[in-house]
Amino acid sequence: MSSAPKAIAFDVNGTLLDVRVLAPLIRKIFGAQYSVEEYFHQIIQYAMATSLAGDYRDFSDIALSVLEMAASARAIAVSPRQQQQIRQALRELPPYPDVKRSLQRLRDAGFTLIALSNSGSAALDEQLRHAGISRYFQHHLSVELVQRFKPAPDPYQLAARTAAIAPQELLMVAAHAWDLLGASRAGCRTAFIRRPGKSLFPGAPTPDYATADLAQLADRLAGKRSSFLTIAACCALGLGVAALSLQPRRER
Repeated sequence: MSSAPKAIAFDVNGTLLDVRVLAPLIRKIFGAQYSVEEYFHQIIQYAMATSLAGDYRDFSDIALSVLEMAASARAIAVSPRQQQQIRQALRELPPYPDVKRSLQRLRDAGFTLIALSNSGSAALDEQLRHAGISRYFQHHLSVELVQRFKPAPDPYQLAARTAAIAPQELLMVAAHAWDLLGASRAGCRTAFIRRPGKSLFPGAPTPDYATADLAQLADRLAGKRSSFLTIAACCALGLGVAALSLQPRRER
């Protein structure tokens, strides 16, 4: 049995927070011509493209550019008010129902928890505060700090450095196969959460964990850590007893 990770990094958009709440706003602009799933796929596509091109732009700026591009391609006009609604909605995404309890359990189990997001630093802080989950994390890390979007190796390496651990001691949790592919290539362990509509990428490295939701993952990790702590305590106790038995007896 491998040891439990020392720290856990979480993707935010789509893993902890539900992006599907943007669907009514996207539908109001595009009708049936464009879905929220297509929108987010294109946001990630162009975020990756900027990193591959050696460029960096704020994630929310890319999101609005993609919105404008999709509207232009369909001869639809997007008003400044609609753009602002999308920008604000991205900062006010709700957490999935299993998130708060699961994060609390993992924190109580002694794990260092890290929010690792493609969102900009200010947007990430606002997202976590609005969702009511900011307090569970020891670190809020945005790719803005390295100017490279996930799945480039830089953000995962940043998370490991911040936690003062080796990459193999960090577990990356995400509902996106591309995110886990990047984390795996950076040397991290990975955990896949099967959020609605998400699946693994065939041929990619098999994640260390694959669970139906975050609660199931928290149960497995907290239980594993408890087992290792118990074993470690028993070993320490055994060594202490052995050391005492080896001490010379005093003559009476």
